[in-house]
Amino acid sequence: MTINDFASYLCIRPASVSNYSKSGAIPRTYAIIAMLLCDAANCGVNNDRLLGSSGVIP
Repeated sequence: MTINDFASYLCIRPASVSNYSKSGAIPRTYAIIAMLLCDAANCGVNNDRLLGSSGVIP
């Protein structure tokens, strides 16, 4: 998942994600979401399908 995709799902600007990444001060909720999506992808889960089936769309 790209920064743009992640930002779209969270309804924030991609620059915000990039700025958090550069500063090292990532909000806890964003970090947890990113870790869970990464783990799901590593298990072969299609995150777009997973999120879409729950009504979460970019």
